[in-house]
Amino acid sequence: MAVVSGSETNRNDDWLEVLRKYSRFNTLRAPSVIGHYSQVCNGDVFMDKREACRSETVPDGGLTSLCWDLNRGLKEFEWRDRHNTKADGLKPVLKWILHKLRNPGNDELKQYPRPSAAEVTFVFKRAVMTRILTAPYAKRESTGGWRLRVCRFQNTIYLCNDKTFGRWRVWTEEEKVKIYRGSGFETYLTSHIQPVDPSSYKHSEAAGYVTVVLTELVTEQSEQSKRTEPSASKARLFVLAAEVDGELDGRSHESPPRNYVELKTCHRRHQLGSREYSRSFRAHQLLRAWAQCYTVGIPRIVFGFYDNKGIVRSISTFKTHELPGMCRDVWSDAVCLNFADDFAKWLERCIEETDPLREMYEVTFEPEHSKMRLRRVEINDRRLSILTPDFVEEMKLQVDGS
Repeated sequence: MAVVSGSETNRNDDWLEVLRKYSRFNTLRAPSVIGHYSQVCNGDVFMDKREACRSETVPDGGLTSLCWDLNRGLKEFEWRDRHNTKADGLKPVLKWILHKLRNPGNDELKQYPRPSAAEVTFVFKRAVMTRILTAPYAKRESTGGWRLRVCRFQNTIYLCNDKTFGRWRVWTEEEKVKIYRGSGFETYLTSHIQPVDPSSYKHSEAAGYVTVVLTELVTEQSEQSKRTEPSASKARLFVLAAEVDGELDGRSHESPPRNYVELKTCHRRHQLGSREYSRSFRAHQLLRAWAQCYTVGIPRIVFGFYDNKGIVRSISTFKTHELPGMCRDVWSDAVCLNFADDFAKWLERCIEETDPLREMYEVTFEPEHSKMRLRRVEINDRRLSILTPDFVEEMKLQVDGS
């Protein structure tokens, strides 16, 4: 895969060929939860669990017969306002970081570790990590590309999706129905942990409970690699924010993130259909589910399989750690993690410290051309800053000690 920095420079590094050499294997150390927040339907963020949901206990294997209509409530569903900037990019995560810095003695936060800002290498949402991990297997078509906004501030690299890139603005009605069915499935399997006033709560695309985790991307070298490459690269410390679909109920379950559950939907033809449909399910849906759950330590994924009318006929539970073995003929977790490691090294090498309110970088992935493009850009009305002025000011005060 060629890497292009700027508009002129072209480095002909074939990443995928390099990553298929298994002299090293990268892994994410078990993520630890360091906090949480809730985002409500209008985009406001609260440092509590008001949007957290309790999930019904589900079987670890086999099928459960159901008859759930995922179209119920579609007309009343509140779609996220794409022009509301309250929850754009990293803003909710930045609010959580500032809240934690300003409230070190808060009772609700005492149970969580507090890493030094200087120790953190990357800060981003889970969606960014999912895109990076799955990039080696992206479809070679224009709709499979993406763009990230990136900046380096106080030696920490911040990333977020650029939602002005791609086709998110032009969802068809069919696509909206498919997206809603995922939310409908979550409604069937969950209920709010904390009481919510029925008159004020609306089923909304924007609302959600978010966990914040700390994890490390480390390299495990083979014996041969240790002899030829004695100096292993340093571990990279990630702060990741991920929406949690549900927490398994019951005293017997472990603490977060081991009690989290991811809820997915898929057409039942992928479960009951031909070998081609089965392969497609493993190559696409299970790859993405693994990337989402492995990243933040969610141990189980529940799929609801619906028919042509949107009726769930059965559910099946998958264990996250078993997915690479189930899908070894269509994707490799080693390739995904090696790609992520090289991508992180590349950013560390190429991204320079800038005034985060004036300049940033754009990373554009073009799977149809097998290229990753990087360019430095000025911040303006069209390209909004990743960091907010209050965050920049507060972090500078933390460093200055004033």
